[in-house]
Amino acid sequence: GRGVGVVSGLVSEDSSVVGWRGVVMSVVKKKLSSSSGISCHAWNGAHNQIALCPGTPEVQVYEVDEQSGEYKLVGSLKEHEQLVSGVDWAPKRDMIVTCAHDRNAYVWERNNEGKWEP
Repeated sequence: GRGVGVVSGLVSEDSSVVGWRGVVMSVVKKKLSSSSGISCHAWNGAHNQIALCPGTPEVQVYEVDEQSGEYKLVGSLKEHEQLVSGVDWAPKRDMIVTCAHDRNAYVWERNNEGKWEP
């Protein structure tokens, strides 16, 4: 089937993303087309944020609302020119590393305003 298991979640038959808590995340409000999908993802140390690449040169960062269980977009990492193929999140230092088919890798940190910068 189209469902693809990932380390800490699952892309279901209808292309919604089911998180580690079993809550359907509103990360993918629009349906992923059959030609796209999640190329990589990583959870933060607290497992309340996820960085994922929806098959593009951009990595999107989402955070769960603890009361509603809904995930909202809180950041976009836009430095790569081609498909992002790897992402990891350092749980203690709260840094994200991305690598892409453009043969570049970036380490992302939050600035004083909380925005992610390479």
